[in-house]
Amino acid sequence: MDNQSVIDRIKFLISELRMRQNSFANRIGTDVSNLSKHLNGRLPISDALVNKIVVNLGVSKDWLTTGEGVPFPPLSPPVTSRRRRPVHRSTT
Repeated sequence: MDNQSVIDRIKFLISELRMRQNSFANRIGTDVSNLSKHLNGRLPISDALVNKIVVNLGVSKDWLTTGEGVPFPPLSPPVTSRRRRPVHRSTT
């Protein structure tokens, strides 16, 4: 994972979502000052930060870490169970 490329993609997300750094940090559940340090390269991008972005914003982990694919993958349809209803038989 190339640190600067991930930083660039996080900055892209902040811009695309029309958020400020403090709103973005609050949304993903991280400290504002630490996010700033990550974005300025003073702290490396951690797996924990990546996972917070993925979980809280629905961003593709592949896109965020490698740049491959799209930032926000299309939602897949919910998986529905096709369980059959039990058949009740008369005992008379």
